[in-house]
Amino acid sequence: MKWIRKNLQKLSVKAACEYINTKLLKDLSERTLAAHRITLPISKNTAWKWMIKCKASRCDTNKTYYNDHHQKPEVIKHRTQYIQDVKRL
Repeated sequence: MKWIRKNLQKLSVKAACEYINTKLLKDLSERTLAAHRITLPISKNTAWKWMIKCKASRCDTNKTYYNDHHQKPEVIKHRTQYIQDVKRL
């Protein structure tokens, strides 16, 4: 997960697969890998499935907020007029 967060800008299945094969699993013993039924090198498909399980994805987002400008003079004027119109009904 730490690697994913560090590499969000260039995150891809190919990059994840390369990292997993060359660094993450490189020093694990054959016995440990066999116990988890992992054979090296892992495929891009396996890397992709692991990324999904880690909830790893890259998406473009913008920080947004909603502002209805409820204190702007023209909004206050409109609101006041609206209230008067509703009271007349």
